[in-house]
Amino acid sequence: MGGGSSYYEATRIEKQEAFVRSNVQQFKEALNSQRRGNKYAEPYSNGQVEGKLRQLYHNSDTLRDNRRSYVNEFEWANAKKALNY
Repeated sequence: MGGGSSYYEATRIEKQEAFVRSNVQQFKEALNSQRRGNKYAEPYSNGQVEGKLRQLYHNSDTLRDNRRSYVNEFEWANAKKALNY
């Protein structure tokens, strides 16, 4: 009893993290390429991009509470557009 739900949760997290791992580098490059002209803008870290990708996986990256978290919302929209997401 209840064992099925923990298995489902583990599988769901594994799929989410596989999505994050497979996309982090391309999104990081797309985001940081927009910042190269600004000497004051720090490049995005893996952690920032991974956090945003977890939101994207759950289709919550553009929700009001999430759209400004982890990365700049304008740069995120441009990266998604460039990568056809």
